[in-house]
Amino acid sequence: MSQPSLGRRIFRDTATVSIIGTAGQVVAYLMTAYVAATFGADWRTDALGLALTIPMFTANVVREAVRSVLAPTLVELRVRGSPRLVHVARQGVLVVTVGAVGLALLLALVTPTLSTWLGYQLSDAGQDLLHQLSLELLPMLPLLCLSGALASILVAQHRFGLTATLPGVDAVIKIGVIALWARAIGIHSQAWGNVLGAVAGVVVLGVAVWRLGYLAAPAGAPSAVEAGHGPSIGHEMLYPLLGLSLLQLNPYVDRFMASPLQPGSVTALGYAEKVAAIPHILFGAGFYGVILTHWSEVAASEGPTGLRRALRNATAMVIFLLAPVVTLFVALRSDLVALLFQRGAFDAQATALTSAALGFLAVALLPNYLSLLVSRAFLALQDRRAPMWLGIGNAVGNVTLNWLLIGPLGLAGITLSTALTLTLVTVAGWVWLRRRLGALDLVSLVKPTVQVALASLACGLVALLMRSVIPGQGSLALFLRLALGGGAGLLVYLALTWLWRVEEAAKVQFLVRSALQTRLGRWQSKPFRQN
Repeated sequence: MSQPSLGRRIFRDTATVSIIGTAGQVVAYLMTAYVAATFGADWRTDALGLALTIPMFTANVVREAVRSVLAPTLVELRVRGSPRLVHVARQGVLVVTVGAVGLALLLALVTPTLSTWLGYQLSDAGQDLLHQLSLELLPMLPLLCLSGALASILVAQHRFGLTATLPGVDAVIKIGVIALWARAIGIHSQAWGNVLGAVAGVVVLGVAVWRLGYLAAPAGAPSAVEAGHGPSIGHEMLYPLLGLSLLQLNPYVDRFMASPLQPGSVTALGYAEKVAAIPHILFGAGFYGVILTHWSEVAASEGPTGLRRALRNATAMVIFLLAPVVTLFVALRSDLVALLFQRGAFDAQATALTSAALGFLAVALLPNYLSLLVSRAFLALQDRRAPMWLGIGNAVGNVTLNWLLIGPLGLAGITLSTALTLTLVTVAGWVWLRRRLGALDLVSLVKPTVQVALASLACGLVALLMRSVIPGQGSLALFLRLALGGGAGLLVYLALTWLWRVEEAAKVQFLVRSALQTRLGRWQSKPFRQN
């Protein structure tokens, strides 16, 4: 039986991860609501939020660096049938564990200084609590880093679904710990819930990796072939660590530069970022995790020709899928922000400020997703230096454009800087990739991109027209405007791209139909059991 095409495999795995991940995010949202109802918002929750930044920032950087190095390396070794596969997987887990534990011990030494700096605005009691919580949360760092290494082994084996369940597992553990211990130890129960949730993630992934045979004790010392010259996981991670550290700092830099603006600007920027992250939570995170594995296989088996074709097709599909989302976010941003946040102390002025920030962040979605495609292409080629330099360029460009635009545009200048910086980084990445892969056939994207742009413009205009049909600012009116405006706009977009015979419209229709037929066929093939 022939293997499905690359596009169908990516679509299938992305759909699986997105469905599971969305369910996990729903559980995580319920956990957030439960925590809010239990602890409210006061100086204790502020201390916890600040304490979480220390392990979470470091762990996010390390996990992404591990994934960008370990997963492509394991995929290449698996495709080539290398006897070094299991040895390199174990090496990666060992290096990450030892390095993360050492980093946690180092952070424990500087935690008093870090907590004092982070909590300078808190009272003496708040600073003492921040220091205690910071130490309690430090075990999260090695645990999350280890889960990143274990997840990389699983995705290299196409086990995407299990890693997508972790947010849900983590949320269930946190709810249980808080329900049992909140009365006894107060806000500390939330800290221990975070730690035990990370423990649960390591256990779930560790069992799965063990069953695949990657963590079982070897029969003896690695042979000369197994332990021979090959990629040094620890050394290779240094390049993405630098670039990712700068990228992770970008939101903090944006908030710092927004702090002198009108009151509420930093908060509005944070809420706008949460809204702009919705497509990534629902679709992007799964998609970009999946394509890293599949593209690594293509690079190992077909070389530059296969990867060049995969990049061109993925670029066209991302433009087709994301263009109407960008248009609708821009056109309906005020209603979206009002529906999600405008209640209680979050008034119309806060909605307007958040909407202003969201406008350019929505525009930045498309260059951001395209820049992620570029970085995944480099990682599939196991080129870690190029993403590092692109990350450095992103950080420098973001700060420079922030400084130039914040004066005339205020908060909108910061978000416009994000959109412009990501666009420049994407163009630079394509130029760099052309040197590695040869001609990228971007000319063939001009016509469908123009058609998609025109259809997206019509989508936005229809959404604005439908928005004017339903007056009022109540939750029901806002929901109906978003539903009718967004739904009508999407129907117009799909109709125009179908009439203009945009290739990606036909591909999406084919992929959805094939997936449904496959699922239906599996269901019908199951034997009927009569009681």
